Amino acid sequence: MRTCVGCGEEATQASLVRLVLTEDAEHPVAVDLVGKAFGRGAWVHPVGRCLEGAAKRGLARSFKAPVRVRAEALAELLTVAGGRRLTGLLLAAHRSRKLAVGSDAVTDAVGRGEAHLVWLAEDAAAASRLSSVELMRRAGELVEWGTKARLGAALGRSEAAVVAVLDARLASAVRTAVAVASVVRPAPGSSGGGGVQSVDESTEVR
Repeated sequence: MRTCVGCGEEATQASLVRLVLTEDAEHPVAVDLVGKAFGRGAWVHPVGRCLEGAAKRGLARSFKAPVRVRAEALAELLTVAGGRRLTGLLLAAHRSRKLAVGSDAVTDAVGRGEAHLVWLAEDAAAASRLSSVELMRRAGELVEWGTKARLGAALGRSEAAVVAVLDARLASAVRTAVAVASVVRPAPGSSGGGGVQSVDESTEVR
């Protein structure tokens, strides 16, 4: 369990994002999606109101040092870092043969009980109507992120509409990364300060 520096509530580590303090004055905070970067860490929910609280005073209090960072800059960095992480996880799952790609393969994996998560492209209208996809949606085991072209590019294809993750740890990592990449951004000007940077583009599964 960790405490969110934005809202002050305790939550599981998997539901939070780790931020670390850097020595870069222009980018004082870095995002660590694997949770292993060196340095003092602070944890925050990837939601707008918590990013606002973290930017205003939560990070400074946690790091015991002045931290000037804008909430919208934090949100932007989380979106980018989450997207990179998802691309890496997709590639890692494919290389380790822990991914079923395409409607037929996903339907078979769901039918055999091997799918821990179904990942649907946001523009995959036809695939969204598959009975296997709907089954996983009702079970809460469906995420939607990226376009067919973006998913396909990570897999060396022109496009990919739907995939099934066949490994529980990878599925958990994908869920976390989707939450980070899909963060609702705070209103511009909600807090003042500088920028952030990403220290994790790894495919390592936490």
